[in-house]
Amino acid sequence: MDNSNKRKLITALITGLVFTFFAYYFGYIERFMPWWCELMARLLIAFTAILIFVNFIKQVIVIIKNRAALSLAYFYPLAIYISVILLPIGAWEDNLSKVKFGACYEGTQNQALMVFRADNSFELNWTGVFFANDWYMRTWQKNKDTLILKYSTMQVEAIGTKLLIDSGYLKPLDKTVPQRFKAFPMFYLGYCKGEN
Repeated sequence: MDNSNKRKLITALITGLVFTFFAYYFGYIERFMPWWCELMARLLIAFTAILIFVNFIKQVIVIIKNRAALSLAYFYPLAIYISVILLPIGAWEDNLSKVKFGACYEGTQNQALMVFRADNSFELNWTGVFFANDWYMRTWQKNKDTLILKYSTMQVEAIGTKLLIDSGYLKPLDKTVPQRFKAFPMFYLGYCKGEN
């Protein structure tokens, strides 16, 4: 294997590993890391994806140009790029506990999705305009028709720590929740329907 093919193979390995690592763990980065880490991960994933695409095309052109004197070494970078492209992305989330039920809020400029997992953990992802993307999580307990939430960070003002399950909606019971959030039910049970 000549130096040119070695360099291309090393580039393919490094690019493939960086893309695979950040794409696989993106769900973790998004939930638990500061916003700038998420931004860096997004940029790195985009940059390495473009690099993989460009290098794949360049390697195909090199193979076509050298088709008279081909060796197996020319195909190693292509094999790496193809395997990286075919890997499942976001597989880290497959290791999380199964979802028992979910709830959704669809506002005019924001949306929130809550998932309640079988291991009594919950996640609330609230997204909105100007790239707002907030995560709240920890544990939950159910007592008949009441959910009790314990947050790992600050609690969500709009829902508080105690919710009543009533008529397909989650209704806040906390006295600390402002009245404007109690006036109409915000979260309906199930997943977001895209009605707003």
